[in-house]
Amino acid sequence: MSSNIIPTRISLTQFGCARTPRTFVFQICCETRHGTSSSLPREYCSAGYTDASRLATFSRPEGKHHDLGPMFERLNARYFENSLVKPRLGWSTRVWRTQLGCFDPALEQIVINRQLDRKNVPEYIVAYVLYHEMLHLKHPMRFARCRRESHSPQFRAEEKKFQDYDQAMRFLKTFPSY
Repeated sequence: MSSNIIPTRISLTQFGCARTPRTFVFQICCETRHGTSSSLPREYCSAGYTDASRLATFSRPEGKHHDLGPMFERLNARYFENSLVKPRLGWSTRVWRTQLGCFDPALEQIVINRQLDRKNVPEYIVAYVLYHEMLHLKHPMRFARCRRESHSPQFRAEEKKFQDYDQAMRFLKTFPSY
């Protein structure tokens, strides 16, 4: 494919991605802009798909039952020696069915599924999900073996250092049917 021809269709499965085209292209364009490789032509970056304001819809860090701001500070001090720069934090504006949290390096934000902001969800569960997303700050996504690798062996090893890791895993296996 010539780099000056814009394909009319994107096969998301070809890239191992089940996201909507706009979100997927935005991610690829951000990766290209920040120096990582991309398999899509640069013309997509100027095709109007990079409007971050549409993708950055989340509420404040203060939820009804859990506050992500102080929780980030506690986790940063305990597990990261205050070395992480605090990104924007917030709760999703709607309930996500398959995802508990998301770190977006292009927008420098962590968004947690609002389904976790309930009184019957223990604080250590929200802390674990936030900790997991914070690990993405420390261990950024990289390309390895012709794939994007978000959870390297080092990431997984450090993830298990969370104090309530085993208890959180047991709880999340039944979530949200508790």
